[in-house]
Amino acid sequence: ASPNDREVRANFPAWYSYVQAAIAGTTRAMERLRNGSFPSVTDPENSAEMARLTLYRAFEIIWLADVWCDFVLDGQPTVYTSRQGWDLARTLFEKVLTISAASASDRAAANAGLARVHRLLGNWSVADQHAAQVGPTFTFQTTYAVVPQANVNRIWFHLWSFGEHTVSERWRNLTLDGTTTPDP
Repeated sequence: ASPNDREVRANFPAWYSYVQAAIAGTTRAMERLRNGSFPSVTDPENSAEMARLTLYRAFEIIWLADVWCDFVLDGQPTVYTSRQGWDLARTLFEKVLTISAASASDRAAANAGLARVHRLLGNWSVADQHAAQVGPTFTFQTTYAVVPQANVNRIWFHLWSFGEHTVSERWRNLTLDGTTTPDP
C-alpha cells in the first residue's frame, strides 16, 4: 500500500478524536453566535445558523453514543452513557424543530435524526412518526475539511491510530531535572 492509502485507514482512536474535535468546533461556533460575533445574526437562538449547529451537535453526539459505551462532552467531567447520549441528541433534534429560521432541509434532517434516536431508544411508533415526515429521496450532506492527513497532527495519528510507535533511545530512561529520579 502506498502512504496515501494509509490516510484513509480508519481506527476508533482517531475517529473518537475527530468527532470530539467536531463537537468542540460546533460548541465554539455556538458560543460565538450567542456572543454576537456575527452582527448580521440579530436573533442567534432562532437563527438558521443555530439550527444548523444544533443539528450538527446532535449527530456528533449520536456518533459517540453509537460507538462508545460512555463518553464525555466539552471536556467536562460528566460521563454520558450511550442511552444518555441518545437522549441528549433527541433533545437537540427537537430544539432544531422549534427554531423558527431552521431550513426545510435542517428540519427534515432533524426528523430523520429523531426517527433514528427513537428507534435506538426502542420507541418504534414515535420513530415511525418522525420517519414519515422525511421524504423518501431526502439526503443531507455536510462538508468537511478536505485537507490531506499530512496537514493534520501526523505524529498523533501515527502513534495512536496506527499503533505504530516507538520511542527514540534519546528519550528513554529520562530523569527529573537532572537527578537520578526516573521520570514516570
